[in-house]
Amino acid sequence: MVIRLELNTDYLTHLHNENPKTAFIFIFHTTEDSNFRGQQDFAHDVDVIINVENGIAKANGRFGIGEKMTVF
Repeated sequence: MVIRLELNTDYLTHLHNENPKTAFIFIFHTTEDSNFRGQQDFAHDVDVIINVENGIAKANGRFGIGEKMTVF
């Protein structure tokens, strides 16, 4: 997880620049009001946000709103 590993936006940008053909999945925890825990610097760098609540995953982000899916 990004916060526990104490990764910052500069490091993630460097990682992406060094590996331009690689997709990365970073996991963030959020507060009850849907803000990232810790710094909010990453909020504009994400393509998709998947919220999981009560076993239902719902995706949204810059590519539109996705369907719901039961994950457990």
